[in-house]
Amino acid sequence: MILDQSIIRKALSNTYLIDICRASNNYPNISDITIKLIETVTEIYQYFEPDHFNGELVVFLSLDSSIISTSIPERIFLNNNLLTILQAKTVLIQNVNNELLLWKNENIESILKNKNILFYHYKNKNEYFCINNKKIVINSLIGKHSIFSIYYSLLEEALKNYSQENILNTSCEHFKLAWYDEKHIYFKNKPEKIMHKSLKEYLKSTLRGVEVIHEFNLNSKEPVDIRVQWGIANRSAHIEIKWLGVSIANKKAKTLTIYSKARAITGVKQIKRYLDLASKDSPSIITKGYLVIIDGRRKGTNKKKLIKIISEKDGLFYQHDEIIYPEKYNYSKTIANFEPPLRMFARPICQ
Repeated sequence: MILDQSIIRKALSNTYLIDICRASNNYPNISDITIKLIETVTEIYQYFEPDHFNGELVVFLSLDSSIISTSIPERIFLNNNLLTILQAKTVLIQNVNNELLLWKNENIESILKNKNILFYHYKNKNEYFCINNKKIVINSLIGKHSIFSIYYSLLEEALKNYSQENILNTSCEHFKLAWYDEKHIYFKNKPEKIMHKSLKEYLKSTLRGVEVIHEFNLNSKEPVDIRVQWGIANRSAHIEIKWLGVSIANKKAKTLTIYSKARAITGVKQIKRYLDLASKDSPSIITKGYLVIIDGRRKGTNKKKLIKIISEKDGLFYQHDEIIYPEKYNYSKTIANFEPPLRMFARPICQ
């Protein structure tokens, strides 16, 4: 099993190991036990996404390799789909000589009181180490996700950087080709293919250990714009790109195609359909949905007469105009694997 050693180094670079050592009363080999627990949690999270889990998870090692006294456990394997679809009020996993024992719906609070056991505890999107009734808070290093499951955190960080580095000032050579004019006031006709290529190339060059596919055939009539698939974990992400603004659909007749905020609603509906299809077709793969909105709206451009220059007031009029989604379509609040849409404003070159 391939492990992300950087996760282990990050965890140990903090004070966790020192704090665990003190809490264990300097138990012999506590450093080796700590590393083994970190490896176990990291491996489990290759098949189990804590961000989608509303219950309480505890993973632990007994300092003397004894099995805790509770009900008869299930024996599971790390490549078992059981981990991917696992849902319970509480989940308890013990590593005993590299075998994983699993209990569901146990009384976690009473179990955490056991002495000479090193626990990893995940509850309410927070995570801790615990030993001898002493809690050691694990601080998040990147994004909102677990320190031991950073796949989506790295993707979300890449998308935010792409917005600032490539889209905001049209710094991407691919994205430059999406504009009809030098001042970046109007898009070309059907610029989405160019946008797809721009984001695809950025993610391929930024993220490690992933496959980035353009127009993934989840549905033959409506393929996903971009699919990101991780190699060492059963994770994928479906990304839909929508643009807002005005494009020149016909150079001679100057026919305009205009997309307003309503276009974003179309995007969230599509992501919802993609996630529904993925859950049926690939239930063993953990998938998140992302809507990326390239916002090129400018005030005064929805008229037949084209403008060649634009003031800063009109050009940046929509820069901070966030999209409010109706409650009916605000899926990121009700669906665990539906991430909040990310709007990326592209500035024009103002007069």
